[in-house]
Amino acid sequence: MVLALALLACRVDPPEPPVASPAPATAPASRALRLPPPIEHLLDSGAEKRSSAGRKAWIRQKHRSAPGVDWEGIERENGLRQIRRHTELTRRPPSGPVGRWIERGSSNQAGRTHVARLSPDEDTLYVGSDRGGLWRGDLGGGGWTPLGDDTYGGVHWLEVVPGVDASDPEILLTATDGGIVLRSTDGGLIWSEVEGLGSSWQNPRLTRMTDGSGTLLLINRGDDGIHLLRSTDAGAEWELLRTLDSVGDVWAPRDGGGTIWLAEGDEVSFSTDAGSTWTLAGYLPVGGETVHLVGSEAGAPTLYAVLDNRGLVRSDDAGESWVTLRPIGDYWGGSINVSTTDPLMVVYGGVELHKSFDGGGSFFLQNGWGDYYSDPANLLHADIPGIDVFPDGAGSEVWYINTDGGLYVSYDRLNTTQNLSLTGLRISQYYDVLTSSADPSHVAMGAQDQGYQITNDTVQDDGLYEAAQIISGDYGHLTSGDGTHAYVYSVYPGFILVQIGETNPSLAYLDFPADETYVPWLPPIVADPEDRTSFFFPASRLYRYEKGSGNRWSYTLWSEQDFRVRGDEYVSRLAFSPVDPRRAWALTSYGRAWVSDDKGVTWTRSHSMVADDNWYYGQAIAPSLTDRDVVTIGGSGYGVPAVYRSEDGGVTYVPWSDGLPDTLVYTLAEAPDRSGTIVAGTETSVYRRDPGADAWVEVGAPDAPITPYWDAEALPHENTIRFATYGRGLWDYQLDPKGTGCFPVVDRDGDGVGCDTDCDDADPAVYPGAAEACDGRDVDCDPNAPIEVDADADGSPACADCDDRDPVRHPDAEELCGDGIDEDCDGVDPACEADKTDPPEGCGCGTPLAPPMGLAWLAALLIRRRR
Repeated sequence: MVLALALLACRVDPPEPPVASPAPATAPASRALRLPPPIEHLLDSGAEKRSSAGRKAWIRQKHRSAPGVDWEGIERENGLRQIRRHTELTRRPPSGPVGRWIERGSSNQAGRTHVARLSPDEDTLYVGSDRGGLWRGDLGGGGWTPLGDDTYGGVHWLEVVPGVDASDPEILLTATDGGIVLRSTDGGLIWSEVEGLGSSWQNPRLTRMTDGSGTLLLINRGDDGIHLLRSTDAGAEWELLRTLDSVGDVWAPRDGGGTIWLAEGDEVSFSTDAGSTWTLAGYLPVGGETVHLVGSEAGAPTLYAVLDNRGLVRSDDAGESWVTLRPIGDYWGGSINVSTTDPLMVVYGGVELHKSFDGGGSFFLQNGWGDYYSDPANLLHADIPGIDVFPDGAGSEVWYINTDGGLYVSYDRLNTTQNLSLTGLRISQYYDVLTSSADPSHVAMGAQDQGYQITNDTVQDDGLYEAAQIISGDYGHLTSGDGTHAYVYSVYPGFILVQIGETNPSLAYLDFPADETYVPWLPPIVADPEDRTSFFFPASRLYRYEKGSGNRWSYTLWSEQDFRVRGDEYVSRLAFSPVDPRRAWALTSYGRAWVSDDKGVTWTRSHSMVADDNWYYGQAIAPSLTDRDVVTIGGSGYGVPAVYRSEDGGVTYVPWSDGLPDTLVYTLAEAPDRSGTIVAGTETSVYRRDPGADAWVEVGAPDAPITPYWDAEALPHENTIRFATYGRGLWDYQLDPKGTGCFPVVDRDGDGVGCDTDCDDADPAVYPGAAEACDGRDVDCDPNAPIEVDADADGSPACADCDDRDPVRHPDAEELCGDGIDEDCDGVDPACEADKTDPPEGCGCGTPLAPPMGLAWLAALLIRRRR
């Protein structure tokens, strides 16, 4: 559900910085509360390119590594290793530290999808996501089930092949843009990499022939060239059909036809034998090479191609001759398709969906991207990564539109669309998360293109949150001075967003510092830990924003320190000690570490940190919760340690990376129970290091997804670390294996015993020291407590018997005086007294007998020793 505020709030393009006098002492920062412009990428012709380029540069900077180090290849191997680890751990339980993973959602805010496919019987829908794996659901968008939490790299291409026998599960083939092809023969339970493809690093196309042969075709690009490959055994093995001179494309009809078409360079060829031989059909118009080829089975068929100069061309005679149509501007590579029944209906996507019914002569918008917020159930979300269309067997067809806000369907030639991902498709791409310390049901999330989201105080029975997108766009670095949501600051590429209020919040928009020379795509702002109405803005220098009257902020240059040792260097992370807020640490984009003891006014560069040529990017800081001199930092660890630790306040650091693979540590967090346990979120998994441990231990597999763990926070109400993942939403790692644990210590059941020592803090009758009753329950928290049995068969249950091994000892037994045994379990063995009556009326004794002197002396000695 989208809040009413979302109907008015829109994304904005990064504004041009206002002109300012050099180095002002103070400057206004806040704008009057207003709505951002209704369009983002279309403000001018270069806005989308600038935004995309800025984000890509930011991602590259985070993965900083030496020349010649292929960090993408390293992370690919990490991902494949994780796939194998998940498979292995499904067969045996993991060892190491115990914890429990819980998925938190959001349940109703879907992220980017790339591809949709139907099962062979056409009663099940499969959808591939960006970094959230493969999902299966019904045709109406219900029953979404994750099948690819143990896959890596995204599902950009997908094919579903029938099993060998009718009773066998469908065989699933997925491919990433990064060159990985994965295969599952058991319906998505276990995945393995398809081997024999060489050192591939791109898959421009994966498609399946529908002529009944099940033949698969793959264009694969690697170190040894560009290849067209074929598989006739559902992707188990692949054979080389052709080495291509340039990246081209292949198109196979969707109506059962057996002829396929290949575009390579300026040539278009066709094959009637599944690619074994090819016949030249014709040549493309001069001016570009083919990037993407699609077609309509109606006609001869009718083919369309997008050239590398974004020119759109059409052939009405199966590729023999071509006509140039027009350049297409708002176009994302590969996001184009053509109707199966109407050769003049061609559709392409970029930020928005464009459709033509006259063969590409003119195009119309499906809906403007901002229209989505008035009707999310029926209007397309912005950004269109993929378009799929299939015949329905009744002379019509079904269109599937993949967006950055989930999957849509149309049954009426795109006259209308319906959202199939309003609930259950849990593939949000989060940069950050902040749970309120005032109310843990209030959670704010910053997403990639799914906007700034807050929960609606709603936790479903399955523990998943529902969220509302109250403003669209990309938001990160959520921060609060006191942990509540009274004031939450976050950044968009171009402005600062302020959430004001725990419930029914209002929003304010602040400008970046006008005189700052360099600002990263999402600058790492940090709230003032001593003033919740203020925050710090680090870039090449450090600024502080302070709230004035109303919802207006102004900023000042807080520190004269210039952190640029190199011209494009900037502060990439800032943190304050929770023990002493005057102690601050800063990391830079070139791996330099700095420390301050006056709350960031003056700074000292740390020693024994990575050298200039160690190619490090400072990404994460985890100050100790108990010691102001202990701090752990993380960053890009490709050939250098990913984690360092200081125990002298940040003056010097030592490598602390044992157990971690070469990877980027996105985030670090310390357990809130102050035990000193630290967790690290990386590109593919989560690692944990306990106090005194000599290495990190991987704790993600097999219960958590293989996806980037971008941010982590220690929850204020339980001993849990919450992760924001880039592809699978929010996940909680509960450090107490029994659940949320006992942090902070409370007495929930009011029995006078805290939850840290109470074995059942929900039952006031159960606590250490409670009187054990003969009811079969353990009420005194003693796991060895007697239960309601009678082991010695003396008629007295164990919980009431002082010795359930001796049948002559029980509460109803006759007491014998002076024999050293408490027969009746009353805790007393009375001594015999002289009884002259006949018969005796005392304790079962007759005339008392004096004990031998030696025995009396020994008894007295034993009594003295016991004292």
